[in-house]
Amino acid sequence: MLSNGQKTLRKAGHYLGAMEGARPNRSGDPIVDECQEFYGLLGVPWCACFLGYVVAKSDADAAYKRNAKAIAHPSTAEMVRRARAKGWYKTGNAKTRPGDWFIRDGVHTGLVLDVRTDGRFSTIEGNAANGVRSYVRAWSDGWRVISIPGVGLPGPAAVVNGYGFDDTRVKIFGGWPTAAARDQQMRKYQAAHPDHWTQAIRVRRPSKYAFRSGPPGTWDRWTYGPWLHSTGKEARDKQMEKWQAANDAKARPWRKTYKDN
Repeated sequence: MLSNGQKTLRKAGHYLGAMEGARPNRSGDPIVDECQEFYGLLGVPWCACFLGYVVAKSDADAAYKRNAKAIAHPSTAEMVRRARAKGWYKTGNAKTRPGDWFIRDGVHTGLVLDVRTDGRFSTIEGNAANGVRSYVRAWSDGWRVISIPGVGLPGPAAVVNGYGFDDTRVKIFGGWPTAAARDQQMRKYQAAHPDHWTQAIRVRRPSKYAFRSGPPGTWDRWTYGPWLHSTGKEARDKQMEKWQAANDAKARPWRKTYKDN
């Protein structure tokens, strides 16, 4: 059986790749407005709205949802105040569970997808680079945890196949064995490509220091999807064709298996 935390993550995962429209904090994809309207708002920063919305709309049990509702709020500062009062505001560590909420007071919040042994954790979060994304973050950056009673221990992984596509103009370079070696190569690249953006990243390989880069306008709009329903592939292909025609650029289709733990 899936835990309540996993059920929440499964719901949140359906929105991975959703993006705001041209106006900040507005659709775009329907989830951007829907999660704000859930709290009677529009056009506001929506990371906390997204979190409260996906818990409420998930298959988690009623008792867990009641506990979550007592903490959820569009303001991360208010969420911290409420969780602290109930004793549910904690330090993130190896005991943090999938579906717990990571948070920084007044800054940002989202869902913990899994916890690693190196002091890092992966996420699903809304209003991250203007969309719903999965990142790897470090506890050392000041993140704390709100752990709602009833989140549960992870059960067997719930697997959902998703279809999406990439803007192939965005590329990853590396990795190098040290950050200094990576940064040296990144500076050379920046000098040779002054119109491109660059971002230092880490990758899962023995030489883990890398960077990614692309032309203007691609930093936060380079992956699209997933479409998660029975018609996912067809829906993805139709959107990819439209995107290629509109952008005069090639796209690369992908299929990825998302796991809740």
